[in-house]
Amino acid sequence: NEDAHQHHLDEEEHIFPALLASHNREIVQVVQHLFEDHGWLEEDWREIAPFLQAAADGNNNADPEDLRHAIETFETLYHDHMLLEESFAYPEARKRVPDEYMAALQDQMALRRAARKALDTE
Repeated sequence: NEDAHQHHLDEEEHIFPALLASHNREIVQVVQHLFEDHGWLEEDWREIAPFLQAAADGNNNADPEDLRHAIETFETLYHDHMLLEESFAYPEARKRVPDEYMAALQDQMALRRAARKALDTE
């Protein structure tokens, strides 16, 4: 529940501003699209998460067709979002964000994931 949300926040705080500062029309449009995706992904996840948690707890009150449709919608959006990031946004960010900054950000994210994993195993 938290990793994807935090990933989006990291992008919005650390990556997207550098891309927006380019003032390149195509780059700005892609970043705006990715921002919108984050909102839709959050909304879709909030719809799906309770059903998945209920199923994990042994309660399955969801209409299977509704749940299947919601998951397929989420999956398609996430797939398209990741393709846009990997094929366009991240290559552009690598040109604009200093390597040291990116390395520090990656270290910060790794530490956060390790801390969350440690809490999950307690």
